Amino acid sequence: MSHAEIDRLLAELEGQLALRAAMTRPGVTLDEAILHARAAGYGIDRRAVQSWILSRQGEMSAEQLDGLAGGAAFPLTVFTAG
Repeated sequence: MSHAEIDRLLAELEGQLALRAAMTRPGVTLDEAILHARAAGYGIDRRAVQSWILSRQGEMSAEQLDGLAGGAAFPLTVFTAG
């Protein structure tokens, strides 16, 4: 479970419309998004995602970080490249 695996997911997510829709639907939690990614063959877990998010902290807005606090609804912008 590494940042490289999350980067791979992000790079491939644009072409995987069904997975992207499942992971970004309104109200989806971080844990649910991770389950969808794992079911699609990506080796990620909560710890790896949280570490990845913290490593990009300067790249995320306060609103994006607030959306992740305490398992709140999973924001679309976390799993978009850029």
